[in-house]
Amino acid sequence: MAATVTVARGVTDVAGEFEEDAVVVEIDGGVVVIEDNNYRGTRPEVLERLSRNGKAASHFWNVNNDRQLSFARGGQVLWSGDVLDEDDFGDDPEVLRAVEGLDFTDWRHLDAKGITAVARFTGAAVPEDAVRAAVEERYQ
Repeated sequence: MAATVTVARGVTDVAGEFEEDAVVVEIDGGVVVIEDNNYRGTRPEVLERLSRNGKAASHFWNVNNDRQLSFARGGQVLWSGDVLDEDDFGDDPEVLRAVEGLDFTDWRHLDAKGITAVARFTGAAVPEDAVRAAVEERYQ
């Protein structure tokens, strides 16, 4: 069991970037993509393309307690790595603001913290009702 949540601003067409079963929800000026048992949104080349006109960020987790948080802007990955016990997120001010106050050395709620960092970095409001409806429709 694994999942990845990717948010990209400045792009709405993500065809070909993700597997066919990925759930894509359009938001104001971008998309939220939920991958079940996949992790294309963590790949540097995908993040670079998704961020070419803005920002993109993703959070991946799996049943083995592996996690990866990634941030990209202007076609360049700024920081990407495993967040468990991480407290060094580089020196990019926007990345640092995104993770400010989120304690990744505390194992509780790591996925919520990761998704919060993704939303903060991209400036996106993740529409819970729209995401829930799209996921339910995909898995009916």
